[in-house]
Amino acid sequence: MIPGDYPRPRLYRSSWQSLNGPWEFNFCEDCSRTPLVVLVSAPCQHTIQVPFAPETNASGVEVTGRPRKFFYRRQVDLPANVSGQRIVLHFGAVDYVAEVWIDNKKIGSHSGGYAPFSFDLTPVLGRKRHFSLAVTVTDETSAEQPRGKQAEQEPFACWYTAVSGIWQEVWLEFVPEVAIESITARPGPDSGTTGFDVRISRPEEALTLSMEVSLGDAAISRREFPVSYPVLRVPLELEDAQTWSPATPNLYYVRFTLNRGNEQLDSVETYTAFRTIALRQDGLYLNGKRYFQKLILMQGYWEGTGYTPPDSGGFERDIQAARAMGFNGCRMHMKFEDPRFYYAADRHGFLVWEEAPAFFHFSERARSAYLKMWVDMLRRNAHHPSIVVRVLCNESWGIGEVAVSAEMQNWLRELFQLVKEIDPGRPLVANDGWEHVISDIITFHTYEHTPEALRKEWQTARKNGRCGIERKVLWITGSPPKHLPWVLSEFGGITYLRAEDSSPSWGYQDVPPHEEALKVRLRAIFAELAQLDGLTGWCYTQFSDIEQEKNGLLYSDRSAKIDPAWIRSLVADFDPGN
Repeated sequence: MIPGDYPRPRLYRSSWQSLNGPWEFNFCEDCSRTPLVVLVSAPCQHTIQVPFAPETNASGVEVTGRPRKFFYRRQVDLPANVSGQRIVLHFGAVDYVAEVWIDNKKIGSHSGGYAPFSFDLTPVLGRKRHFSLAVTVTDETSAEQPRGKQAEQEPFACWYTAVSGIWQEVWLEFVPEVAIESITARPGPDSGTTGFDVRISRPEEALTLSMEVSLGDAAISRREFPVSYPVLRVPLELEDAQTWSPATPNLYYVRFTLNRGNEQLDSVETYTAFRTIALRQDGLYLNGKRYFQKLILMQGYWEGTGYTPPDSGGFERDIQAARAMGFNGCRMHMKFEDPRFYYAADRHGFLVWEEAPAFFHFSERARSAYLKMWVDMLRRNAHHPSIVVRVLCNESWGIGEVAVSAEMQNWLRELFQLVKEIDPGRPLVANDGWEHVISDIITFHTYEHTPEALRKEWQTARKNGRCGIERKVLWITGSPPKHLPWVLSEFGGITYLRAEDSSPSWGYQDVPPHEEALKVRLRAIFAELAQLDGLTGWCYTQFSDIEQEKNGLLYSDRSAKIDPAWIRSLVADFDPGN
């Protein structure tokens, strides 16, 4: 079993060292004229707790505004038992441009706020067992950077405190010279077939690779393969394979061991699952069974810790809280989440719509950054069974003229086709909410809070192809295709406050004065949803309050506004058994 707190669950190796914790830290309000080699050796004025962003309370820094440049530094002592192994430095995510220094020598850089990156430190360190690690970060307030719901300055409405710098795990991995470098799963056409491409750092005739497969505590199979090429194509075929679904989230754990004769050189673990996805006019089918999607909008923000959960159990607690309220999945809104979130979703059978963070100025630079981000994320997240739908854009954010711009329409079609070619097995939504150019699902958004208004919105969308306050067109090139399923991918958004809460708040429409009034409104909306003919899924906004946006079913500290069992009774009326 792969530990739930391991930073890279898709490829687990037991020899690693976390670099989370206190780091030296400096702001640099005007360091454009200062050589970086001077900055990384300068005295530090602050201490920051990694991996919390400097804007958060948990970081110990809690900066306001948007710093453009700053840096981190810490001293690292390697364990005594890693002699002869490669030392690999990993970053889960750093927002936005990171430059990495070892003992005041720059070893590399990375651009992008959501993708992992790593450096092999072995050639730099030589025999050193102690070294200085520094990271300089530049995070411009650029509308061309993908940043999703991060406010450029002060938070307002549905824009939240920005995230800069290191916000995911930093860790060292100790890797043998002859090692398993990577594992890429290759889903087969049938439920019980899959395979892996296993890359070996240095193939030799004397090497063998063993594959052991288990389900729970039960060993399923063991096979051995000669290592003759840098990449081995390893098949896995199981009779009577147990499928993955929210009701039965079966994960098969696979351990690969690299041997030279009787000597074990390396051992890593991954996992796979068997499930099929199909779309029909009447909805999503998992393993040949129609599955009504009862989703909750999640945004991956925590009180006091921002983009980063307060501890490694935060992802699991959120998923369990959503399941307790009856939801079988989420739309992860405008954020590529930490890999441990998807692993928790895989283990708990929680469906995920994976949605990219938007940029806000359509340009060549923005499109290039967006494409790179998508390719990186497809590589990282390709094989999570919980991810059932991907969303390229939301509500035309960053492509505001898409309804009339041939350039934006063509770019969206090209990105859609590219993602489909890289990952053909999942449904894809190009622009969630309205103004569809191309899509596998017709999605629309409405925040009407009465049954009558919600019914009218549904009828207008179905008959006239328009929705929302601004009556946005649903399908730019004409009527929506009749063979596609319909999903109400945002609705609800009812603000509800604690009686003593006098802080600024933002939400949709009026605020129920007490809990019973909130229940009345929710009961009426969900009863109306059950009457909408042709609806194959929905996503309620939202899981929890975030800063000034207070329309969650939970408060920002994750305490419940209403008894979760009461909410579950509403949600359970949709497609019993799912």
